Amino acid sequence: MIYDYKPSRSGKIPKEFLKDFSGYLHVDGYSGYNNIDNVTLVGCLAHVRRYFNDAYKLIENSEDAKQSNTAKGLAYCNKLFDLDRESKKLDIKDRYDFKQEKIKPVFDEFLTWLNQASMNALPQSKYGKAITYALNQLPNLMHYLELGELDIDNNRAERSIKPFVIGRKNWLFN
Repeated sequence: MIYDYKPSRSGKIPKEFLKDFSGYLHVDGYSGYNNIDNVTLVGCLAHVRRYFNDAYKLIENSEDAKQSNTAKGLAYCNKLFDLDRESKKLDIKDRYDFKQEKIKPVFDEFLTWLNQASMNALPQSKYGKAITYALNQLPNLMHYLELGELDIDNNRAERSIKPFVIGRKNWLFN
């Protein structure tokens, strides 16, 4: 992993920094990565899951929360994470095969469900925003299936920069 801190989130920064790079780039949903040449963006399931989790927290104490569509979206994310954990026990080639045989069908089923669920979701509700975010991110997220060594999330990178993000806020007036 390589980190290059800049005070701005302008899309010009990653484009300039990665101008000589080609390959796969694990990213969150930030649109500044969309215009980088010669890279394949790999989305993050943790970000998709967070949207469904936030929506579920609003209804978790209701009687039918466990049968809700919000719970179904969260369950798809959890199932994908469970399968990914299982795949990490395998070597890279077997992991690729496992992704194709076990994980890809779940992604396809999730995409079908998202398309159907989007027809009845209120766009400005937490649930509607989770559906929209997932639909927007799933094409990049499914690039994860292309190689055995690709991760389903970018949590490792995010955890490693977390001290700097927290520090930036804490050191603001020092």
